[in-house]
Amino acid sequence: MKKYIKTIFLLTPFIVIFILETINRNRLGLVYPWIIDFLPWIEQSFDKYLFGVMICLLFQTMFLAIVNNYYLAIILNTVCWILLSTVNNYKIKFLEEPLLPWDFRFINQIYQLLPSIYNELNFYLIILVGAIILIILFLIIKYTDFKEFNWKNRVFTLAFSILIMITLCNYPYNYINNIFSKSGVFSVPENQVNNQNINGIVLSFILNMPTTLIDSPKKYSKEFMINNINDKYAINDRNIERNNTKPNIVIIMSESFWDLGNLSSNIEKQNYLATVKENQKGNIVSSQFGGGTANVEFEALTSFSMNLLPSGSVPYAQYINEKTPSLASFLNQYGYTTIGIHSFGGDFWNRNQVYPLLGFEKFKAFESFENPKIKGDFVADFEITNSIIDELNSNTKPTFIYAVTMQNHGGYNNDRYGEETVKVPTNYSKEGQKILNTYTTGIVDANLELNRLINYLSNFKEPTLVVFFGDHLPALKEFYEESGYIKKQTKYNLQEQLKMKQTPLVAWNNYGLYIDEVGSISPSFLAPHILDWANLNQSTYYKFIDEFSELLPGYTREVKVNDKNKLFNDTPSEFKDFEEYYKTVQYDVLFGEKFLLETDYFKVPQ
Repeated sequence: MKKYIKTIFLLTPFIVIFILETINRNRLGLVYPWIIDFLPWIEQSFDKYLFGVMICLLFQTMFLAIVNNYYLAIILNTVCWILLSTVNNYKIKFLEEPLLPWDFRFINQIYQLLPSIYNELNFYLIILVGAIILIILFLIIKYTDFKEFNWKNRVFTLAFSILIMITLCNYPYNYINNIFSKSGVFSVPENQVNNQNINGIVLSFILNMPTTLIDSPKKYSKEFMINNINDKYAINDRNIERNNTKPNIVIIMSESFWDLGNLSSNIEKQNYLATVKENQKGNIVSSQFGGGTANVEFEALTSFSMNLLPSGSVPYAQYINEKTPSLASFLNQYGYTTIGIHSFGGDFWNRNQVYPLLGFEKFKAFESFENPKIKGDFVADFEITNSIIDELNSNTKPTFIYAVTMQNHGGYNNDRYGEETVKVPTNYSKEGQKILNTYTTGIVDANLELNRLINYLSNFKEPTLVVFFGDHLPALKEFYEESGYIKKQTKYNLQEQLKMKQTPLVAWNNYGLYIDEVGSISPSFLAPHILDWANLNQSTYYKFIDEFSELLPGYTREVKVNDKNKLFNDTPSEFKDFEEYYKTVQYDVLFGEKFLLETDYFKVPQ
């Protein structure tokens, strides 16, 4: 066996990529069907297959340099890649988005969410595979030596492998880019699942690495930023006479909240969301689906857009590392007490570090709740309502609260509510019925808590504005298709893209202000409306955002909605200048020299 080990070492990556792509295409265990999917990919994308093999071999060589044993290097490399592919498969299943490089910053969150996906995991298989691996490792360690190379060769091999890996991860800026171009390798950032299907799991992972490096816009300079504030992109002065009352502002971003009545008229008749329907003023056009709550939160608080960032990026994880203008920091200038509330761990999506940088003076996470009521797998929405009421009663200054709920987080394939589960009238299978019942129980509770808050504030002595919306649709793709809400197909048209992004938007106040319908708007454009509803004047930045939102109120990577409700995939040419300036402002604050922070651009008008 030992005389063939070098040959085995070189051939193993071919087998590993074969296994990975089998798992990635969700065909593991089937003999014939996956061949239909896999072999054409090899035939059409052999270069991509070889790139995947080479990258896998590179990692295996790195392991060899570290452990100095062929057998152990092969085992460790194979296990790591298969584990990555399995996690990737589960992430696609739950969130319809593959594993991306920056996800590794939040490995602890996978552990925290395990209770909600427990039923999806085959622990018997995990234990069996783990036991086999441990036995193999034991035999390797006991019966083989670790003297394949001397230390000089090991250091050289490791250094060379790392250098090649760095070069690969920075491919747009070196000769690798030419090699990829000649081989027809290109990234598909607008659709990461499609990106994997085209390039394979290993190569697509590498292609995503440069997204942490953001190129500056072509026109970016101090002169461009400063001059255009009062020149080409100047916004007419919209400051008006306001009364001196500064109402409390409460924003509730409800986890996976969506109108389930869209699935069927039979469900609609149940009127599960009476309070939401009564006070609905439009729809949020979310940038996310099935997950990515923090990205919607980022848009609503900063008025920046995920559409202007690399696909799959997570600003809370990657970009917010110093003070950043937000609705919270703007309201601080008006004298508001600013509070963030989230019923999950403070380290979830890095909020402990991000919230103070966004201007929040206080952040109440799960650790701050005293013996909270748990409903299902998570803290009940009941606790969020109580926290909001407590904060409003305890503060002498006007208060801004951004509350994020957690109770209705997926997955929904368990009986976590027991006898309290709402029974939805449908003809789905037993398993499908259970999923819909669990999901519906969560949104019914969210509606009831919104009703309780509104009833309380109706007699509250201080003027208060409440804004409520869902962060994204739940990951229930099979029900959308089976009900006919969308057609079952590989690529959605623009109308279906919009359908998969719209969640209810509620706005209510106790001081008699009439709130007009706002139609379908992205969370990035919500702040100017909130300031208007609160009778507060806007900064120059918010005036620009308001102006842009009048042109394209729905603004996501997949679909854009203009003021006449016409849908587009790409930004219409007549709006490109506005979009470029929007992108430049966002770049300046998140990545650039922060020229605008030296001006009054983000400040309360005097």
